[in-house]
Amino acid sequence: MRIIVCCSAFLYFWVFCSIATAQDRALLFDPEWIEEQVIRHGIDFVIQAYPANFGESEERVHQALDLSRHVLRRHPEYTRRQLQARLVAYSDDPNLAAFQELPTDEGVQLRSIWPSFDQAGGPLVRMIEPIGSQIETIAITADVQRIAAGSTGDIAELYDMQTG
Repeated sequence: MRIIVCCSAFLYFWVFCSIATAQDRALLFDPEWIEEQVIRHGIDFVIQAYPANFGESEERVHQALDLSRHVLRRHPEYTRRQLQARLVAYSDDPNLAAFQELPTDEGVQLRSIWPSFDQAGGPLVRMIEPIGSQIETIAITADVQRIAAGSTGDIAELYDMQTG
């Protein structure tokens, strides 16, 4: 069984490298294709295999995937939404334009129109580690000093914005 897993990983890595060097490099900027890869192989493997050293646009997608890792481990089907929100500041980059479109067949969706998520390449301000198994909802106070987080298991937590 180890041989199969190893061969599968090698083949997948080879596919990413051959795409990144071929004319169909456009797949690296196809949100649907990336989401399919995250669902099929997992976010950690996609981040490791994604060729971030080919250009600025690829690096931004790589960073956006990395910033979204904690969400995409549990919900790989949110890949396009996460990438849209994390790349909105770069909507003028023609390579990243496709990330600003969300699928129309998924009902009501929230689309970021300004950089409300940490942007790829930007500083990570704060990571919140929940007491419960995962954070379900958050709210930021009007004075932007505290974050209230509701976790699974009926747990409510209050965080100071400066200290966590």
